[in-house]
This record gives sequence, C-alpha cells and structure tokens, in this order.
Amino acid sequence: MGGKMLLIIIALGMMVSFFIVLEAYSYDKNVELNIDTINYKFLEIVSNQGMVTEDLYNTLEESISKFGDFTIAFKLKVKIKNDVYDIYFDKNEIIDRPLKVGDTLTCFIESEDETLIGRIINSATLSVFSLDEYITMKYQSNYEMPITKDYE
Repeated sequence: MGGKMLLIIIALGMMVSFFIVLEAYSYDKNVELNIDTINYKFLEIVSNQGMVTEDLYNTLEESISKFGDFTIAFKLKVKIKNDVYDIYFDKNEIIDRPLKVGDTLTCFIESEDETLIGRIINSATLSVFSLDEYITMKYQSNYEMPITKDYE
C-alpha cells in the first residue's frame, strides 16, 4: 500500500512539473512572437515612411518594455551607388535621418534576461552539471527591411 502511494505522489509530481514546463514554454513562445511582430511592424512603418522618427523609436521601446528589459540595435546601409553602401550602427545617426529607396535598415532586439524556460532548464541542470554547461536562452528578433519610399 505504501509503494502505491509513493508511486502516485511521484507520478503527480512529474505531471505537475511537466505542466509547469509546458506552460513556461508556451509563455516564452508567445512573448517571442509578440517581440517579432512588434519589430516587423516597426520596420514596415519605417520602410513606408522613409525615416525612423524619435516618436516611432520611443513607441518601439515602450512596446517591447512591456515584456522585460531589451537591447535595441540598428544597422543602416545607405546606398551610395550600385553595390556601394555607407553603414551606420549608432542609433543617434539613424534616428531622424531621411532615408531613400535602396537603403536597408536592420533592427535587432535581444532581451537582457534569460527566458522563463531557460531559467527553468538551467535551475534544474546547475546542480548536476558545471557552469560550462549553462544554456543561454534569450528572446531575439532580427529583421532587415529595404526602404520602399523616399522620405518627403
């Protein structure tokens, strides 16, 4: 009788643990999808507008800050002539700069903290493995969009 109770307790514990991991994974994928959508829509607006305005950048920051602390990095390729580009990485040089058709803007967003599922996996493995086996799982979104309309 005691063996059956122990088996039931272990089975329930494993089912609850599996459910928690499944929910954490679902939550992480939902956040990742939201960050991707925000990043894509931001670049789509910039592509059609022809400029990254300060207000648009602030809206991007506010939108993704709802999901945690994120780092935003830009790469702007300004077309000089065919196959010749100037490349800018500093957001201060990119914001409020008029863009032309042929320019390309890349926006990379990365979370500063681990994802929930990453923290769960690492908390379970840190006691067994060394720190060299630590898994880094962060939210990342990287899109590149050509500018389709000159700034007017």
